[in-house]
Amino acid sequence: MSDQVERLKAALADRYTIDRELGAGGMATVYLATDLKHDRKVAVKVLRPELAAVLGTERFLREIKIAAQLHHPHILQLYDSGDADGFLYYVMPYVNGESLRDRLTREGELPIADAVRILNDVADALAKAHSEGVVHRDVKPDNVMLSDRHALVADFGVAKAVSEATGHEQLTTAGVALGTPAYMAPEQATAESHIDHRADIYAVGALAYELLTGRPPFTGATQQEVLAAHVTKEPEALSKQRIDISADLELVVLRCLEKNPDHRWQTAEELLTALDSFTTPSGGAAPTGMAAGRADGRWWKVWAAIGASAVILAVTATLLILWPSEELNPDQVVVAVFDNETGEESLDYVGRMAADWITQGLMGAGVVQVVPWPDALQAWSYVAEEADAGRSMNVVRAIAEETGAPIVVSGRYYLERDSLHFRLDVIDAREGVPIGGELPPVSGSSDAVREVIAELRDRTMGYLAVSFDERIGSVAPLVSTPPTIAAYREFNEGMNWYVAGEYPEANERFESALKLNPNWFPALRLLLINMWNQGRWKAMDSVLSGASLLDSTLTEYERAWVGHLRAWVDGDIDRSLVEIRRAAEMSPGSKAVYNLGSAANRAFRPREAIDALLSLDPTRGAMRDWTRYWNRLTDAYHMLGEYELELQAAHRAEAQYPQNLWRVRPLAALGRLDGLEEVIAESIASRPPHFVRTQLRRAAEILRVNGNGIASVSIANRLLTYLESRPSEEVNSVHHRQTMGWVLYLVGRADEARYVLDELLEDPHLIQSQYRFDVRGMRGYLAAMAGDLDQANEDLRWFAALDGTYLKGRHTYWRAVITGALGDPDEAVRLLRQAYRDGRERFANDAEHAYLDPIRDHPGFRELMTPRG
Repeated sequence: MSDQVERLKAALADRYTIDRELGAGGMATVYLATDLKHDRKVAVKVLRPELAAVLGTERFLREIKIAAQLHHPHILQLYDSGDADGFLYYVMPYVNGESLRDRLTREGELPIADAVRILNDVADALAKAHSEGVVHRDVKPDNVMLSDRHALVADFGVAKAVSEATGHEQLTTAGVALGTPAYMAPEQATAESHIDHRADIYAVGALAYELLTGRPPFTGATQQEVLAAHVTKEPEALSKQRIDISADLELVVLRCLEKNPDHRWQTAEELLTALDSFTTPSGGAAPTGMAAGRADGRWWKVWAAIGASAVILAVTATLLILWPSEELNPDQVVVAVFDNETGEESLDYVGRMAADWITQGLMGAGVVQVVPWPDALQAWSYVAEEADAGRSMNVVRAIAEETGAPIVVSGRYYLERDSLHFRLDVIDAREGVPIGGELPPVSGSSDAVREVIAELRDRTMGYLAVSFDERIGSVAPLVSTPPTIAAYREFNEGMNWYVAGEYPEANERFESALKLNPNWFPALRLLLINMWNQGRWKAMDSVLSGASLLDSTLTEYERAWVGHLRAWVDGDIDRSLVEIRRAAEMSPGSKAVYNLGSAANRAFRPREAIDALLSLDPTRGAMRDWTRYWNRLTDAYHMLGEYELELQAAHRAEAQYPQNLWRVRPLAALGRLDGLEEVIAESIASRPPHFVRTQLRRAAEILRVNGNGIASVSIANRLLTYLESRPSEEVNSVHHRQTMGWVLYLVGRADEARYVLDELLEDPHLIQSQYRFDVRGMRGYLAAMAGDLDQANEDLRWFAALDGTYLKGRHTYWRAVITGALGDPDEAVRLLRQAYRDGRERFANDAEHAYLDPIRDHPGFRELMTPRG
């Protein structure tokens, strides 16, 4: 490579001085150089040698002249091009900024105003090029440079010049792709011979999608998967991923992404007009007809017109065959006769007996809707005859259509010596794919057929119960061993207690399920999470130590979960995040994704949390009736200081769960006192005491730290009045008295606050309370602020003497608080950093707690309170 560079330097020495390499892409390597004639910095792009070998110099230079004629404020001009000692190159201005790809990598999704401004510039550049007959063919973030507040489109016409000079097949042979899969229009993906300017409009749609959501509309493990998705899949709604995207803007973007070019914006000028409406002060109105053609843009009505390549044609044909009819009931299961692969006709009856028993078991347990056995047998008999006659090639699909049930349970059985083995398949006929991998076989003696089938029935029932249990969050495809129905019943009872917040009762049921099925992971996972909710780290450690012995029996998904929980017990928040990220990637749409959002917040990566949470539907599936979803999402917005988005999410949350009030925190952060007063009045009038205590205290602290001192004291006094009015049995609770102590401090009655906390520390009930550290930490802080160094240092020593094995940095956190109040901010910040490193959980309101006032202006504290990633 160094020889190549030296040869290039020598070849261009009379015109350009090569300074250094800036980067390399699919077609060229880019160098920073000095233009000797004009004494200016330029970017010299040198085509890859294998591409240059395919190209003919004369034809390439003739075609690239077209791009050199383009002059526009948002087009990065071509200065020069040529052949120097076999190097084909072209020269462009050096932009002292960054590429759009660099910004996306750093920030993820962009503010909507920034995204629209960039898209305006890109569409403006395209309008100019298209008017002169030039199609870019490779619009992507890498080819958009950002300078000041403007976007400049680079490499204009280069992809077309290369294509015209060589032809697509020669380039493919040379290992060079024209276009980038994530942004290629369906007609590009299928190698249509005629590509016009509307392919660029599709690419702008893909670019817009990524600017607004942080990811392209389609992704995949391979380029072929991405290309197939452009042809066969509809992009997910942008508003599902980002709540502040207007419906009008979403329609503009989705019209760019229509499969059929005739249904897209027909010119860049037309698209530019649509985008201009979002840059007006009022936000403008959606242009008329923007949704035209949407209904007719579905891929299955236009794919034939696109002309798919062989690979994509195969994918499309498969999907067309398996696309569900309107009659399929999405919640129903049918059990087919199991295939006899024993070679013995005397065992034919076993296949019918297995299907009959499984059907009866499912109907009796009520875990799913199931087609009655006589109807299922009649359907199977008909389909079997059709298959024998060669009239039906897809038995699973045919049975689903006959019965209206899209989930088909089938299987086969065979002999090995004197053992009978059953293999079970659960197929979703809508997609033509198994639900989960191949399940472990059920085996037993051929002399004990009834017992083997009974075991098969129980395993099938348990597996389907898990598969259809939305509370578990679609993890059934990834669990190694289906449970028996008895184990599932215990698990189900445990889930009912768990959802109700009755954790000890839930523990008993989960443990009972594990006794019935020791290796059944969902019960193990929920037991561990339940212990997590109770702060029972030592018990978790013990259970996890046992689980590690089962490592060889766990799937990759289960290992990721164990790794996540193990890291959390160890206080390694970053490793915990890495492990749950693996689990979420293997089970999109499941509670693993929700837990990824939670873990990202704990690791102070709220942007990742938002991305994960917005990929879930809070109204269905794993998130149905899961109010914690909105806690995690609003927490993430709050950590980022995006209070308007937090407020929008709060409104959506309260529409779904009117009993909660998520608006308190964002209204306080935004200083909207009228709205806050209305919500607080509603809270006091109709919400439970623990809710009122938490919400009003939070509002008072947020207002205080944001400079609204008068409003803060006013709300704190209202909370104090509320606390004093409560009945005696509530007044004696630990949480009530802890809140009372801190609110007294917030209203300026510090001596009374210390008295309340001193008295509470003498209460034996506090020893078992989750608030014991908070009460002592607050008392130590108040003592330090009052100049009572003896008491403050005594509390400091108490925390320092604790065994921190299972404390997750909580004791170190309070040492930081007291140390800051004692006047040593450097040591306080060091301790605070250590607390987070040891596993002390990040909370959305950490930066707003009043007891961190002594170190609030310390640079180290501000750094700690800045979100990562």
